[in-house]
Amino acid sequence: MKTAELKSRLAGGEFDAALARIYKKEDIDCQKERYAGVVSRFEALFGADRDIEIYSAPGRTEVGGNHTDHNHGKVLAAGVNLDAVAVVSANAENIVRVKSEGYKIDAVDLDNLGVMPDERGKSESLIR
Repeated sequence: MKTAELKSRLAGGEFDAALARIYKKEDIDCQKERYAGVVSRFEALFGADRDIEIYSAPGRTEVGGNHTDHNHGKVLAAGVNLDAVAVVSANAENIVRVKSEGYKIDAVDLDNLGVMPDERGKSESLIR
């Protein structure tokens, strides 16, 4: 769906039922503004009228065993009432670009997926 169409359908209430499954009913208008804002920032960075998809990923907190799950250990996690929203769009460049609010754009060329020692501890290494 194009960016303008998504914002129009969002404003027109077409996604209210889907938003109500994720958020409290009294928060739907706030979330619609939030989603429209994320799409607008995407347009400013990558151009308007692109085909996009939008996703919400729920937040969690580790009650115990933080990071042991990465090492085949056990973790006790709990969901929280926060989420991360992402707008995605394909490109013909074979490059993944990730822009998080407040951070620079991270870009990874998918033609080179080898380990990059200078990326150790950086977002690019996770993307790659």
